[in-house]
Amino acid sequence: IRLGVVITTNGFWGVLVRQCMECYTREFPEAFIVLFINESEDPITLGLEKEFSQIKVVYIKDQIKSGGLTSTWNAGIDMCMRANCNVIILSNDDILFDSSIKPIVSDAYLTSFKELRYYGPLTNNPGPAECNQSQYSLRPQNKDNFYLKYKNKYSNLNGFMMVFPKHVLLANKFDDTYYFDPKYPFDGNETEWFNRFIKIGGQPTVVPRPFIYHYKIARWRE
Repeated sequence: IRLGVVITTNGFWGVLVRQCMECYTREFPEAFIVLFINESEDPITLGLEKEFSQIKVVYIKDQIKSGGLTSTWNAGIDMCMRANCNVIILSNDDILFDSSIKPIVSDAYLTSFKELRYYGPLTNNPGPAECNQSQYSLRPQNKDNFYLKYKNKYSNLNGFMMVFPKHVLLANKFDDTYYFDPKYPFDGNETEWFNRFIKIGGQPTVVPRPFIYHYKIARWRE
């Protein structure tokens, strides 16, 4: 497995970002990790590149001009593709996890090229939407994977952590340049991606064995 991880942060939340970096570098020491820093003057955040020499840091001075969160996802995926990653995680910075995360990466890696699936874990805070409540838990669960459905229809996974096989991102590109629609710089980007995904036969899949603690800061709502 060649794992790529794309993380975006902004503001004065360096303590949380550091914890997130510690989790990824501990569980996946060989991963290709890129951290996008959007408009932060936080000394802890700005010092992470020295603390974690294996991560790639990209500083963005004006996130509105650059295209917000979606632009970091698109750019980060491109960087992971160039690094020959075959599994890519789009991750929030306000999370904590242990080794229970590993099955979701393995499942993504083992996804057949004939299957169009992307993956999400269990979490204490999947957000307020009813469609995401199937991802709620307070611990890992030793259960089989299941498709995320709401009212008997496929529903999109919560965007705080989405795990993609490489071929799935390529199959559902927005256009020749972008993976996610740049017209949705902050909110709705994962929903727009999902709506296109199900039209080509995609399946949102929950992996119950990983548990991710999610602080759910949701700074973009401000």
